[in-house]
Amino acid sequence: MMRFHSVFLLIPFAILSCKQHDKEATCQELLARSRNYLHEFYITNDSNYLRLSKAVVDSIDCNSFAYKVFYPKVALFYLMKDYENGIAYITSLEEDKFQRPYMKAMFLNHFKAQQCLERADTVCHHSLYLELVHTIENYLNTHKDFDALLDLYVFKSQIYPKENLLHEIDSIKGKGLYNTDYMDALYESVNEGRYLNMRPSPPTLPLPQNRECARPRRRR
Repeated sequence: MMRFHSVFLLIPFAILSCKQHDKEATCQELLARSRNYLHEFYITNDSNYLRLSKAVVDSIDCNSFAYKVFYPKVALFYLMKDYENGIAYITSLEEDKFQRPYMKAMFLNHFKAQQCLERADTVCHHSLYLELVHTIENYLNTHKDFDALLDLYVFKSQIYPKENLLHEIDSIKGKGLYNTDYMDALYESVNEGRYLNMRPSPPTLPLPQNRECARPRRRR
């Protein structure tokens, strides 16, 4: 009899598990739809897709998706120039949930720098990016991390002359720290002024998620 009761006690948990699975699947579908709308914006430059994407991503109500929605949300705040709410959203997230220790500061400083530009305050803008460059450089002093190197040159390209950056990249390549093809791709991208299209949003940035640098080409 005890075993009989035990089986029935498990039924509510099984039902709850099924409902949770269905909710997760719905959230995944919503996230995919939001990303598709965002992709359509990149293709058409139609701001209606931004509003559609934001409405969908804001409707996602799964605790496990709190950080899965980060990149589309930040991209939308950036593209819609809603820097104040973007900063509030990033601030609300725990620093140790980011992939690298400097990344929360990276997104925050990027948004704050855009606010500086809106006020035509180039000194403020430069100062925030310079602070961020130093933070990422400190991380790279103890980590061999090519993705972090990409982040570094996204922001260095905002404040330093291209010639200086190309000289630095050649110097880093000469040390043999990173894959040669990737370093060549980084060099070409900075030289051609297309580097900012390699990094996912900050998502920062309204940037596509597949970096061009992931498909390196050899320098001729």
